[in-house]
Amino acid sequence: MNGSDDSGKDKMVGYGHPPIATQFQKGRSGNPKGGTKGRKGVGKIFRDALHRKIEVREGDRVRSMPKIEAAIEVNLNKALKGDHRSFVKVMDVAAKLGILELAPNEQEFSENKDEAAESFAIFSRLLVELAQAKSEAATDKKAPPGGNTKTGKS
Repeated sequence: MNGSDDSGKDKMVGYGHPPIATQFQKGRSGNPKGGTKGRKGVGKIFRDALHRKIEVREGDRVRSMPKIEAAIEVNLNKALKGDHRSFVKVMDVAAKLGILELAPNEQEFSENKDEAAESFAIFSRLLVELAQAKSEAATDKKAPPGGNTKTGKS
């Protein structure tokens, strides 16, 4: 039996062929003292989802942006079209982030920041009430029963 002896393979040592004594044993980890990968927390999952990129079409152009930026753009565009709820949401987020501040020349008219914040809160409350009244008025209108508006006899 020429060349069928497997004993030569056991002795091969070199790149990609470590000595048998130092090879990983079957059923035993190569990193026994290493830590586990662990799990992502809900906050990390949510953060990753908000910052995942999507493609958005703007006219003829396609732009790539994070989902959170796209959501803000959509809300802002709705607010500009007259959606009061979107406007209130945008203003609330802007106020919480400290984006809305009076210009230096406008601060003369305001005694302090507390007064400006109070005025903003009143303004926001009025907008919310206006939006609620508008939505209630829209639901109070009587619509014909069902989806059929034709009342002719068949």
